[in-house]
Amino acid sequence: MQKLLIATHGHMASGIKSSIQILTGLQDQVVALDAYVDDVDYRQGIKEFIDQAHGQPCVILTDIVGGSVAQAAIVLSKGKKNVFIVCGVNLPIVLSLLMNTQVITESLITQLINDSQVQLLELNTENNDNTCASEDFFNA
Repeated sequence: MQKLLIATHGHMASGIKSSIQILTGLQDQVVALDAYVDDVDYRQGIKEFIDQAHGQPCVILTDIVGGSVAQAAIVLSKGKKNVFIVCGVNLPIVLSLLMNTQVITESLITQLINDSQVQLLELNTENNDNTCASEDFFNA
């Protein structure tokens, strides 16, 4: 299990944290930072998160590659050891990181990202009954 920072534009971060609470009860391991929703400087929250890690591996998840929140995370983590920034946050990657018991490394994060990609479910068009092609998954 890891302590994570989710930093996004708007209320996406707190929305993901709310989902984590419902699904796992591990919301205390997630810091949600909703940028641009009030007059609070979100960069201070990123800095505090990095400082509180004390050089231990920590993960900052942001919404948009190249967005202002991701850029701030990059600038504030420059020269800091063991800070990993993941852009394009989604609920599956947050769950994967939280449930992980291994030491966080770049290769582990890459593996978890690959396992947490969005997926297109194909509908069974032969019978036109709108059942998922992976129906057996739910019947297992």
